[in-house]
Amino acid sequence: MNKFNSILLIFYISIIGGCGFHTPYINTAINADIISKSDSLLAEKLRKRFNSSLVPSFTIELSNENNEEIVATYDSSGAISGYNYVSSVQIKVLNSVKEIVVQKDFKSTIYSKKLASNQSNQNQKNAIYSRLADNIVRKFLRILNKLNESK
Repeated sequence: MNKFNSILLIFYISIIGGCGFHTPYINTAINADIISKSDSLLAEKLRKRFNSSLVPSFTIELSNENNEEIVATYDSSGAISGYNYVSSVQIKVLNSVKEIVVQKDFKSTIYSKKLASNQSNQNQKNAIYSRLADNIVRKFLRILNKLNESK
Protein backbone atom coordinates (compact mmCIF):
# COMPACT_ATOMS: atom_id res chain seq x y z
CA MET A 1 0.00 0.00 0.00
CA ASN A 2 2.90 2.38 0.73
CA LYS A 3 4.23 1.97 -2.81
CA PHE A 4 0.78 2.78 -4.20
CA ASN A 5 0.58 6.01 -2.13
CA SER A 6 4.02 7.06 -3.35
CA ILE A 7 3.03 6.54 -6.98
CA LEU A 8 -0.24 8.41 -6.41
CA LEU A 9 1.63 11.33 -4.82
CA ILE A 10 4.05 11.53 -7.75
CA PHE A 11 1.09 11.44 -10.15
CA TYR A 12 -0.66 14.37 -8.37
CA ILE A 13 2.52 16.44 -8.25
CA SER A 14 3.15 15.89 -11.95
CA ILE A 15 -0.44 16.88 -12.80
CA ILE A 16 -0.26 20.10 -10.78
CA GLY A 17 3.20 20.95 -12.11
CA GLY A 18 2.25 20.09 -15.68
CA CYS A 19 -0.77 22.40 -15.80
CA GLY A 20 1.36 25.49 -15.20
CA PHE A 21 0.35 26.01 -11.58
CA HIS A 22 2.64 28.34 -9.67
CA THR A 23 2.28 30.56 -6.66
CA PRO A 24 1.90 34.31 -7.24
CA TYR A 25 5.09 36.27 -6.80
CA ILE A 26 6.14 39.80 -6.16
CA ASN A 27 8.48 41.14 -8.77
CA THR A 28 11.43 41.91 -6.50
CA ALA A 29 13.55 43.64 -9.15
CA ILE A 30 11.06 46.31 -10.23
CA ASN A 31 9.15 49.20 -8.72
CA ALA A 32 7.14 51.80 -10.59
CA ASP A 33 4.96 54.83 -10.02
CA ILE A 34 1.43 54.01 -11.18
CA ILE A 35 -0.84 56.76 -12.46
CA SER A 36 -4.52 55.88 -12.85
CA LYS A 37 -7.98 56.78 -11.66
CA SER A 38 -8.35 56.29 -7.92
CA ASP A 39 -10.69 53.27 -7.95
CA SER A 40 -8.73 51.21 -10.47
CA LEU A 41 -8.72 47.48 -9.72
CA LEU A 42 -5.91 47.02 -12.22
CA ALA A 43 -3.68 49.62 -10.50
CA GLU A 44 -4.29 47.94 -7.15
CA LYS A 45 -3.27 44.55 -8.55
CA LEU A 46 -0.15 46.04 -10.17
CA ARG A 47 0.94 47.72 -6.93
CA LYS A 48 0.77 44.36 -5.14
CA ARG A 49 3.26 42.90 -7.66
CA PHE A 50 5.96 45.55 -7.23
CA ASN A 51 8.63 45.94 -4.57
CA SER A 52 7.74 49.26 -2.90
CA SER A 53 11.07 49.41 -1.03
CA LEU A 54 12.95 50.08 -4.30
CA VAL A 55 13.31 53.41 -6.07
CA PRO A 56 10.77 53.50 -8.94
CA SER A 57 12.50 52.84 -12.25
CA PHE A 58 9.42 53.41 -14.45
CA THR A 59 6.21 55.41 -14.50
CA ILE A 60 3.14 53.47 -15.60
CA GLU A 61 0.08 55.33 -16.87
CA LEU A 62 -3.20 53.42 -17.08
CA SER A 63 -5.83 55.04 -19.28
CA ASN A 64 -9.02 54.15 -21.11
CA GLU A 65 -9.85 51.40 -18.59
CA ASN A 66 -13.06 49.73 -19.63
CA ASN A 67 -15.14 46.78 -18.42
CA GLU A 68 -17.90 45.53 -20.69
CA GLU A 69 -20.59 42.88 -20.54
CA ILE A 70 -21.49 41.83 -24.09
CA VAL A 71 -24.29 39.44 -24.99
CA ALA A 72 -22.66 36.39 -26.54
CA THR A 73 -25.25 33.61 -26.84
CA TYR A 74 -28.98 33.04 -26.90
CA ASP A 75 -30.95 29.91 -26.08
CA SER A 76 -33.55 28.30 -28.34
CA SER A 77 -36.33 30.58 -27.05
CA GLY A 78 -34.34 33.71 -27.88
CA ALA A 79 -33.44 34.58 -24.29
CA ILE A 80 -29.91 35.60 -23.40
CA SER A 81 -27.91 32.62 -22.14
CA GLY A 82 -24.33 33.90 -21.96
CA TYR A 83 -22.09 36.93 -21.88
CA ASN A 84 -18.55 37.83 -22.82
CA TYR A 85 -16.94 39.92 -20.10
CA VAL A 86 -14.21 42.13 -21.53
CA SER A 87 -11.64 44.30 -19.76
CA SER A 88 -9.38 46.58 -21.73
CA VAL A 89 -6.81 49.22 -20.84
CA GLN A 90 -4.12 51.28 -22.49
CA ILE A 91 -0.82 51.10 -20.62
CA LYS A 92 2.00 53.53 -21.21
CA VAL A 93 5.43 52.98 -19.62
CA LEU A 94 7.75 55.96 -19.22
CA ASN A 95 11.41 55.76 -18.25
CA SER A 96 13.11 58.06 -15.70
CA VAL A 97 13.43 60.91 -18.23
CA LYS A 98 9.71 60.61 -19.15
CA GLU A 99 10.27 59.08 -22.61
CA ILE A 100 7.64 56.58 -23.73
CA VAL A 101 9.22 53.13 -23.66
CA VAL A 102 6.10 51.02 -24.21
CA GLN A 103 2.57 51.98 -25.20
CA LYS A 104 0.19 49.11 -25.67
CA ASP A 105 -3.49 48.24 -25.44
CA PHE A 106 -4.30 45.16 -23.39
CA LYS A 107 -7.53 43.21 -23.57
CA SER A 108 -8.81 40.13 -21.78
CA THR A 109 -12.09 38.25 -22.31
CA ILE A 110 -13.98 35.60 -20.34
CA TYR A 111 -17.22 33.89 -21.35
CA SER A 112 -19.81 33.12 -18.68
CA LYS A 113 -23.31 31.73 -18.74
CA LYS A 114 -26.09 34.05 -17.64
CA LEU A 115 -25.92 34.66 -13.91
CA ALA A 116 -28.85 34.64 -11.50
CA SER A 117 -30.28 38.09 -10.78
CA ASN A 118 -29.49 38.56 -7.10
CA GLN A 119 -26.66 39.72 -4.84
CA SER A 120 -24.42 36.80 -5.76
CA ASN A 121 -24.70 37.96 -9.39
CA GLN A 122 -22.75 41.14 -8.55
CA ASN A 123 -20.22 39.16 -6.52
CA GLN A 124 -19.69 36.81 -9.47
CA LYS A 125 -19.23 39.75 -11.85
CA ASN A 126 -16.68 41.30 -9.48
CA ALA A 127 -14.81 37.97 -9.39
CA ILE A 128 -14.85 37.78 -13.21
CA TYR A 129 -13.50 41.33 -13.57
CA SER A 130 -10.84 40.53 -10.95
CA ARG A 131 -9.72 37.51 -13.01
CA LEU A 132 -9.64 39.67 -16.14
CA ALA A 133 -7.45 42.22 -14.34
CA ASP A 134 -5.12 39.40 -13.21
CA ASN A 135 -4.80 38.26 -16.84
CA ILE A 136 -3.88 41.76 -18.01
CA VAL A 137 -1.37 42.20 -15.17
CA ARG A 138 0.29 38.89 -16.08
CA LYS A 139 0.58 39.88 -19.76
CA PHE A 140 1.93 43.31 -18.86
CA LEU A 141 4.49 41.99 -16.36
CA ARG A 142 5.98 39.72 -19.02
CA ILE A 143 6.67 42.77 -21.18
CA LEU A 144 7.93 44.82 -18.23
CA ASN A 145 10.32 42.06 -17.13
CA LYS A 146 11.84 41.91 -20.63
CA LEU A 147 12.14 45.69 -20.61
CA ASN A 148 13.85 45.64 -17.20
CA GLU A 149 16.31 42.94 -18.34
CA SER A 150 17.39 45.04 -21.31
CA LYS A 151 17.79 48.15 -19.15
